[in-house]
Amino acid sequence: MGPGPEPRTMYSVVGCPDCEAVWIVESAPTTTACPRCGTRHQFDGLRKLARAEDKLAAREARSMIMADRMAGEDADPESFAEMDRDIERRRTGPTSASPTGSPTSRESLIRSAIRTLDPATEPGIVSFAGDHDVPAEAATDILERLVSAGEVTESEGEYRLL
Repeated sequence: MGPGPEPRTMYSVVGCPDCEAVWIVESAPTTTACPRCGTRHQFDGLRKLARAEDKLAAREARSMIMADRMAGEDADPESFAEMDRDIERRRTGPTSASPTGSPTSRESLIRSAIRTLDPATEPGIVSFAGDHDVPAEAATDILERLVSAGEVTESEGEYRLL
């Protein structure tokens, strides 16, 4: 008898008990760090808010969880937006210069690419970002975060701002 089927990668949407940030964790690591407050947690001890077999489904689940939180009575939409901006600043580092020379965040640059390109596909967005000194990996990460936050939608390989 040969080896069994290769195990499927699972994605978990987890919440930080300290700052209430919500993020996606691939597989089941021993520990994971909150992208907002930096606290390291035992993965098994974190509350799993959703699980999915593919990353897109996990992103959609995270977006729904965030939307539900924002719809709550004591939710502050600005706090979620600020949380995402803080996470993005930590992940992508300092700002880059726009073509006009004024400082702009990498996230703003990705948004500009989505608005400018027709069609706005991932390779085009990454190329646009690269032309403005944003590494391809950072551009892809920002694009994924915007989709998971529900700020950008992807359909048949084309991206659109919501």
